[in-house]
Amino acid sequence: MLNETVFRSGEVPTADRLAYWAERVGRTHAPVRMTSDRAHGFPATQRVLDLGAVSVWPATFRQLVIRRTPKLIRRSDPELFHLSLLVDITPTEYRSRAAAAGTSPRC
Repeated sequence: MLNETVFRSGEVPTADRLAYWAERVGRTHAPVRMTSDRAHGFPATQRVLDLGAVSVWPATFRQLVIRRTPKLIRRSDPELFHLSLLVDITPTEYRSRAAAAGTSPRC
């Protein structure tokens, strides 16, 4: 049986949306630290499809910077494998955004 949950940031107070989004991604994917120059009213949606051993979660969200510190990495389950596929972003945009954030893209 397909188990599905849906999240829409509009259900969260405007000032709390980015923090709540980071918490939610931390539960469905891996613990992260997020920042955005457009944090106020941050729009995001997520559908989590539980398929047993595999979870799929299509999501839409505004531009942001995601960081995983060593401490956050240690909080993750080492038995899990995460694969993220970004859609509607070109590799050039990704590299430009990473350079602006002071990170090194691996694409």
